Amino acid sequence: MAREKNFLLSGPQSSNRERLTALLMGIMVITPTVTHAHDVPREETRSPAYGGSIFDAEARGVSAGFHRWLGRAGTHYADCVGATLLVAVDDPWLGNHFYFGGVFATAVGEYGDSDAENLFAAAASTTKYIDEGRSYGGSTALPPLPYSYSTLAARAGYRLRTDRFVSAEAYIDLGYGLVGTVDDAQIHGFTSAGGNIIIKIFPSLIWTLGLQYRQDIPGGERLTGFEAMSTLAIYNAMEVVKF
Repeated sequence: MAREKNFLLSGPQSSNRERLTALLMGIMVITPTVTHAHDVPREETRSPAYGGSIFDAEARGVSAGFHRWLGRAGTHYADCVGATLLVAVDDPWLGNHFYFGGVFATAVGEYGDSDAENLFAAAASTTKYIDEGRSYGGSTALPPLPYSYSTLAARAGYRLRTDRFVSAEAYIDLGYGLVGTVDDAQIHGFTSAGGNIIIKIFPSLIWTLGLQYRQDIPGGERLTGFEAMSTLAIYNAMEVVKF
């Protein structure tokens, strides 16, 4: 009886005390970690098509932007501005994008000398107008136009998807243009084909620059001065992508 009393008073042996201490320390370390893991919700993985900031979101999904079209409309070099709304669809084979949407534009002024031999000569003449202080040209104050010209087209294109600063795209349009004067107005059909270089300013903010050829679809008698509506045009746009 005395031996059992002495054992209880003396407690566990030294080796047992070390094991018990290690076990308690392990429980104290593990318990907060497990509790914290249950308290913090697991972060959901974002879809590749998720929207977000233009500064860190890759250019995919729905895009909207503004564009400028500089080309010949009959006997005039038209300076047109407008808007685009496009929807991108993944290319399952090459990982690029098909895109589809609509394009609207309206003439806001004449670009360069209407007697210039070609588009590039007309563009060069605009600089001359500015130097002479004349009141019209691509980047100066524009007078009221003697005509109106607006277009609406459906667009289908193919855009390279890359992480590089520079990319490219090609597209085709099918649409109608409404041209009018003080005497009359007419609608003409057209098809367009174009190619652009794409500069990625931010992952979801791009600027494009390229050339477009617009082919008039003949039909009916045309307004005087607007008999020939086929033209080569300079095309540029700014797009915010991925809503």
